[in-house]
This record gives sequence, C-alpha cells and structure tokens, in this order.
Amino acid sequence: MAAWLMYEEIAMFQKILICSDGSDRSLIAAEVAAELAKTYKAELTLLHVCQIPAMEAPFPGAPAFAGPAVDAYVTEMHNAVITRTLPIIRRAGVCCEILTESGSPAEIIARVANQQEFGLVILGSRGVSPDKAEKVGSVCHRVIHDAYCPVLVVR
Repeated sequence: MAAWLMYEEIAMFQKILICSDGSDRSLIAAEVAAELAKTYKAELTLLHVCQIPAMEAPFPGAPAFAGPAVDAYVTEMHNAVITRTLPIIRRAGVCCEILTESGSPAEIIARVANQQEFGLVILGSRGVSPDKAEKVGSVCHRVIHDAYCPVLVVR
C-alpha cells in the first residue's frame, strides 16, 4: 500500500505550475515550488499573468489608454516579475519554462493548469481580507475551485 501511495504522489507532481505576481508571498511560493520540483524531479513552469488595469475614459470623446502604452506596461510587468522570481528558482538548481499571459489571473491560471495537465499549482496568498475576497473574489479561491489538480496556497 505504501509503495502505491508513493507512486501516486510522484506521478502527481511531474508537472508543477508556479504562479508569481512578484509579491513577497509569491516569492516564498516559488521557493516551495522549486524545492518540490527538485524533490520530485518534476517539470516546473513559471507563469505570470498581467492583469490589465481598467482604464475607462472619464467622458465620451476623452482619450483612452493607448495600445502601445498598455503593451509597454504588460511587457515591463512580465520582465519585473520574472527578474524577481527566476533567481529563487535557479538558486534551488532547478530549470523552468516561462509563460506570460495577460488578462484575468484566476481564469488564466486555471485554464493553463487544466489545458496543460499540470499535477500541482502553487501560488502565494496575497492575504486579501474575507470581506474583499467576498466582494471582488480572490485569485486563490477561484483557482482552487476551477483547477482540476491540487492547488497549494503558500501564506
């Protein structure tokens, strides 16, 4: 029985998705992900999802947030998060694939995890209060409910 459980655990963690927003808690989550990837000899993928800020024009005819400015913002955010997160993964002696996307973090994390059949998703909790999480939703809560695999939330 124990051998079967060990096999299942190892098979489960062959592909690990670490989601980082560059926050301190996501960096701790990256450390945990790197150690698990090293322990289970799993493939590790680093995902950053840049949420585009809602920029509505204050009145009809007012200029909108320009496309090139949005593109530059997204690129700079991806680079900043990767620059901050990747050294932590490398310190553990682990290589990883890097994915970047733009949009709703919870939706994209769950979609990537499900479509690419990850065995584990790891993300850091941003410590959203229960009231705020209830009103606007928490990325962690959405991913836990929408991903088909286990989700490890690091606090």
